[in-house]
Amino acid sequence: MHNAQAPTAMPERVHHRFWPKRLPHTLRVPQNSLWFNLEVNARRYPDKPALIFFDRSLNHRELHAQAERVAAHLQAHGVRAGDRTTQTSRCRSAPPICRAGC
Repeated sequence: MHNAQAPTAMPERVHHRFWPKRLPHTLRVPQNSLWFNLEVNARRYPDKPALIFFDRSLNHRELHAQAERVAAHLQAHGVRAGDRTTQTSRCRSAPPICRAGC
């Protein structure tokens, strides 16, 4: 006989009453990191658009290269894996590049 425990339900939170019905209350953490997916896409689709912002476009190769530059800059200034960082920018296309580089 199979003796499996039922999954524990997440406690109801006040904001869940207003939460859209089509959206889950929890998220599953992906198996692959953003950096891993960025590298894979840069190899598979180097010339396909990765980011489009108004009239500007970055392909996967360019996005990967810029994210590597951000990561190198952070490392050069003492930021290590696990450190928390923050970012400010006037350029609206910069946040995804900086997130990828962190």
